[in-house]
Amino acid sequence: MRTVETVNRIRLAGCRPEPLSCYLKGLGVLRILGTQLDGTTVRACWVSDEFCLEAPLNAEQLVDFFLDHYRPTPVIAPWNGGGGFWDQRAAGTALRQMEQSTDPRLAAYRAAIRAARRAAASLGITDAPKDDSKARLLRVLRATLPDEALDWLDAVVVLTADKPQFAPILGTGGNDGNLDFSSNFMQRLADVMPFDGVWAPPGRGSRRGQGPTREQSAAWLRAALFREGDAKLLRAATGQFHPGGVGGPNATAGMEGDSMVNPWEFILMIEGALVLAASVSRRMGTDASGKAALPFTVSATAAGAGSLSNLDEARARAEIWLPLWRHPATWGAVRQLFAEGRAEIGRRQARSGLDFVRAVVSLGVDRMVDAFQRYGVMQWYGKSHLAVPLGRVRVEARPLIRLVDEVESWLNQARTVAADAPQGLGQALRRAERAVFAYAQREERTALLEVLTALAEAEMVVSRSRNLQQRLAPIPRLSIRWLEATDDGSAEFAIAAALASIVDPIVGPLWHHWLPVTETRGRLAWTDPGERDVTLTQLLPDLATVLQRRLMAMEQRGLPQAPIRAKWPLPLELVDRFLEGRVDDGRILQLLPALSLLDWQDAPFRPVRDTPVPLLNRAYALIKPLCMAEPLRPHQLAGQELALRLPMEVIARLRTGDLERPLDLAARRLHAAGLTPVGFRTRRYLQLKPPGGSPLRLAAGLLLPIHSAQPLLDLVLPQAEIQAKGRDLV
Repeated sequence: MRTVETVNRIRLAGCRPEPLSCYLKGLGVLRILGTQLDGTTVRACWVSDEFCLEAPLNAEQLVDFFLDHYRPTPVIAPWNGGGGFWDQRAAGTALRQMEQSTDPRLAAYRAAIRAARRAAASLGITDAPKDDSKARLLRVLRATLPDEALDWLDAVVVLTADKPQFAPILGTGGNDGNLDFSSNFMQRLADVMPFDGVWAPPGRGSRRGQGPTREQSAAWLRAALFREGDAKLLRAATGQFHPGGVGGPNATAGMEGDSMVNPWEFILMIEGALVLAASVSRRMGTDASGKAALPFTVSATAAGAGSLSNLDEARARAEIWLPLWRHPATWGAVRQLFAEGRAEIGRRQARSGLDFVRAVVSLGVDRMVDAFQRYGVMQWYGKSHLAVPLGRVRVEARPLIRLVDEVESWLNQARTVAADAPQGLGQALRRAERAVFAYAQREERTALLEVLTALAEAEMVVSRSRNLQQRLAPIPRLSIRWLEATDDGSAEFAIAAALASIVDPIVGPLWHHWLPVTETRGRLAWTDPGERDVTLTQLLPDLATVLQRRLMAMEQRGLPQAPIRAKWPLPLELVDRFLEGRVDDGRILQLLPALSLLDWQDAPFRPVRDTPVPLLNRAYALIKPLCMAEPLRPHQLAGQELALRLPMEVIARLRTGDLERPLDLAARRLHAAGLTPVGFRTRRYLQLKPPGGSPLRLAAGLLLPIHSAQPLLDLVLPQAEIQAKGRDLV
């Protein structure tokens, strides 16, 4: 009868998602148990930010396993000057000690060193190789090293057809600045295991040339795994994996601060970093930019990380997004997860931090993953780097993130152009990227709306420069799906949307007035940057100017009505709020170009059922019926169709502060059409007041599209006279 093994859950409090060294420790433990104990019975997951094992051994047995049975992965770097193969310093001493070891657990290590020496000798290499010699040595090593050593080699470098590509997580070929990881690994092994297979007696240890004691090694191991005890740390380099544990120019009173390290922590961290090897060895490819296609590793994006500025982005080696999963998984499943390194947008792999966050919330990642811990590998001091935590993103469906796909190509081109463009373009692009990250993390409409406003700002920057125009096309109009996705329910949004929806078939969309763009069969192209009517810097004057230009086009082309036909007319209640100044003009000014990025030609017409607005400004009600996109069909004339046009003089007068002449012109035209306003014979209408005391605001308000002028006529024609006790009709 088969005995059922007891499975224990062991919480590794020392293995957490942050810093990177602690994350990699957890992977290292799982990898070692999965390959050296039993890969089918050991499982692991992340619970409450701790790495948890499910294994047929308890915590003490886990410690005993690593102390007595762990077989280190051969980590060597004969291609590096600091790997110990080419010098007599500490690195060389560490390598010779490993070569001279007798512990059976180090047999694979010794074999790997011998194979490396043979490979170098076969190429006639007698000193640290460089450039072509290094590339040749790497290829020979890939073909001749024992299998046990290939995980390290494949984690460090991808041998592409062009030249070796190095994995950012392990520096430049296994070294970070002056720190060689392979030499450090061997030195730390000497701290925790006897190279001759015999532990030193208690009370002695490696510092006396006796090798380590089992008690000291166990204390370090418990501290690394469980955060137990207060084992004394050693002075040694840690590299980029633990920002809080490294030295540097400000770490001490001197120029260089010493790092403090738990040797087991460094060992398990390096073993965990080798998990990336499975993917590299299988993919052996490059992405579209020619960089090595490494698992969960992309180019850096400053967005979404408060600690990462645009200047840091330029110095960043890469971003690494490390998966967190809450359901226990075997070593085989975790190895496969990293082997695939899946983070897809549509049919392609993510290439940047911005791509990756979109992949996460569009479910373009493995279903096993619940969240990703994001790291930036940043240049820190000299040639050294640090792995800086940049936050966490949960794997949650955010379907609207796919809207960003529509502008992906333009964004990628714009980022390239922004590298040597005026600062404004880069600032706008970073705003857009930050908003994408914000949406991915919080799923707020305001974040998607911020994407639009930032894109519009970037396009305006390009529109003002002939040089930029030649390098970057206008943004292709976006689908109308953005409208519902970004509607924040504000009056300002509704007003900006109504204006943006003006797409008269003859005169064209409203954005032609501020973007020097021609449109041919749906394709947009820049024209002279000076060919624009407004700059969108002041809302009221700019809207008045736009209306003037449209009325001029009406006259020149003999159009029967004002060319302001819109897909989303405004309800009169919102018109009233605009006229009385109870809206944020600056916000409307910001939203107008953003919502003008949408392809309003495809938008359905939105009918509006106006409710009575008894206090609507009567000066507006008198003039606006002459500024409609459709003929009037007033019930006062039994639905007879009237084509009335607003004289261009009206807007010019209003802009100078003159309201009396525009009122007189409007009243006379209505009277001539058979629609005699209240008080026409006594010219009582001349006593009407402008909305908010501003004729200019009235001029701007006349551009706002409305569904019907009938409610306005009802306010100013005789049948409404008995109700004409509003705030501005005297």
